[in-house]
Amino acid sequence: MIVADTVAWVTAVATAVLAVFAIVAANVAWHALGAERANLKTAQDQLKGSQRPLVVPFTAEHPKVVEGRYSADNILEVAIDNIGPGMGLGITAKATLLDATGRQSPNATGDVRSVSAATLPGAAAARPPTNLRLRASGWGEGACFRLQLDYQDVSGLCWRTTAAFYGDPPQWREITPDGELS
Repeated sequence: MIVADTVAWVTAVATAVLAVFAIVAANVAWHALGAERANLKTAQDQLKGSQRPLVVPFTAEHPKVVEGRYSADNILEVAIDNIGPGMGLGITAKATLLDATGRQSPNATGDVRSVSAATLPGAAAARPPTNLRLRASGWGEGACFRLQLDYQDVSGLCWRTTAAFYGDPPQWREITPDGELS
């Protein structure tokens, strides 16, 4: 009987020790998995950053309104550049008329939109800026406006940059990369 009690006691102790080891091993594995997830997230963020375009207005040139035969034919030309490392694809632009103080103009009849097939390589590629041409019915030379640029990177993520051109004298202000769109 003593042998059976001893075997039962040793078995119970061994089972408890194995249970403790199993819990410790599971805890270590769980923390290791968490660390690997963090490493994977860091790697994904680095990859995303290496592909991220950053399309902005080219501030060395002022935008201009090219007057057509009629006011309805006027075109707003804005030079843009990609200063990010990744290629900017499917660039679209939207402009809203502002007054000289940067507030939306009471004369704004609607937003000016343009769809551009422009593709801008990343900052490492030597190239001149690209001109976007937006139909600007009724707009005149020296118009102040807010510009919204939407574009994609090579993985299909969508990005946005906004900027405003106003003031006395008018100049680019509030250039803001709004980041990834959902």
